[in-house]
Amino acid sequence: MSKEIPSGEVIEGSVAKEMKDRRFLSSLDLIGYGDIEFTIDRVERLDEMVYENGKKKKNVIYVYFKETPKPLDLNVTNTKAIASITGTIMGKGWVGKKVKIGVRKTNLAGKQVDCLRVVG
Repeated sequence: MSKEIPSGEVIEGSVAKEMKDRRFLSSLDLIGYGDIEFTIDRVERLDEMVYENGKKKKNVIYVYFKETPKPLDLNVTNTKAIASITGTIMGKGWVGKKVKIGVRKTNLAGKQVDCLRVVG
């Protein structure tokens, strides 16, 4: 016989805020809006970031935009896209440039999930 699932806390507010570190731009922020144009305000790096779920990541790069207080936590795919759009890998060369970001599907641990992609 299976072990019973214990009772959890009932979520009455936004399910989205329970799922991810909401300090950062995520697909949950842009679902249903199509591709949105953002203007790069600045690029910052941290030696180590501790996320709300307790996970740590070293050498983290964030892109801040003029249109939202939430930065985009850069991954390799989005870094390459921004470099291609701006023509440079230099953070100072990204400032003031416009990029479009949209929700796309990606494979994560064998499942299709929503993610943010720099698309233009």
